[in-house]
Amino acid sequence: MPKRLLIKLVLLSVVAFAFTANTTSPYRDEVDVTPHYHVALFLPLHLHNPARRNNNDTASAIYDYYEGVELALRELEKMGMKLTLHVFDTEANPKVVDSIIQLPVMRSMHTILGPIYPETILPVSQFCAKSKIPLVSIFKHIEKSNLDSFPYINLVPSDSSMAFGQGMGIANEFSEKKCYILSDNNNSNFMERKLFREGYLLGGGQQIYQIYNSDIAELVEMSKREKFVVYCASDSIQLLKKLASLARQGKIILTLPKDKRKLKGFTKDDFIDGKVVFGDNNFFDKYEDRTLAFRKRYREVYQWEAGRFQFMGYDHVFWLGQCLMTFNMNYPSKLQTASYKGLMQTFSLRPSKDGSYENAGCTIVMYNENGVRELVHSKD
Repeated sequence: MPKRLLIKLVLLSVVAFAFTANTTSPYRDEVDVTPHYHVALFLPLHLHNPARRNNNDTASAIYDYYEGVELALRELEKMGMKLTLHVFDTEANPKVVDSIIQLPVMRSMHTILGPIYPETILPVSQFCAKSKIPLVSIFKHIEKSNLDSFPYINLVPSDSSMAFGQGMGIANEFSEKKCYILSDNNNSNFMERKLFREGYLLGGGQQIYQIYNSDIAELVEMSKREKFVVYCASDSIQLLKKLASLARQGKIILTLPKDKRKLKGFTKDDFIDGKVVFGDNNFFDKYEDRTLAFRKRYREVYQWEAGRFQFMGYDHVFWLGQCLMTFNMNYPSKLQTASYKGLMQTFSLRPSKDGSYENAGCTIVMYNENGVRELVHSKD
């Protein structure tokens, strides 16, 4: 067994355990009115199945994630927050999850994080629908499976909700420039265009216009007189190639949905060539001050280097702690006007349906000539 995993298993030695971030007053007679929150974390730890635990990339990512969670709890403790984290091993088994939610302690939870698979999230979703406990999806974007109205929060953006955050980010980065949304002559990609526009306006952008794809010649003519931003959600390879050519010549700033780099005939190389800017919710700058501080703390505790899943676990729990401290148990309904930038992920929630919320936060990045993502600094 690798030494690193052995250390982790010493920490995670039982199926369910609790970590309490708590501070006590040095004054014996002082009345402590600090709220004490209880949060459940459902993860497939496979504590009783060494084969799945040791030879599974997902299992490794889960343990990395938990290390970030633990560091976030330490930070919240320093801030004076009372939070007890109850961790449960789901074993990736719906029946195990169903038995866990029958435990009396579950009714005292203020929020549940996870599970990570659709089949295991279903019984938890049904439990939360009855108890009205907020449920947070942490690893994947999983649509709400029932019609009951209760706070269900997706922290992983869907492709369409990412357009909302991209609009906000573009408005912030290119506030002095006009923005044109290229619209298909049909209803395809309608939701992406709609959400981009909503995010752009919410982000403070004012000069936004719509133009049809068939009027590309008019756009080209305008680009001879001024430089502006173009957002296009079309799947037309010919159109995307034309826009990338204009962007390469410095005539426009092209912003596309992140998933366009996977189109057949239009790839990451076209993103690089066209200097395309896009939204990404899975980006961290290794040398940014906060990131360096986190990496230093992580090495002191675990003696190795942090990766994306450690950053993710830290961001999720620290975000939740900030929400609870700021808005208490009303936090789901209050987050539409709040935004929090973590070490790797940005959190900006928008209402979805039946009490659901989707994280639409993202960072505006581009690929450099080496194909490495970097922050867009349009105002430098």
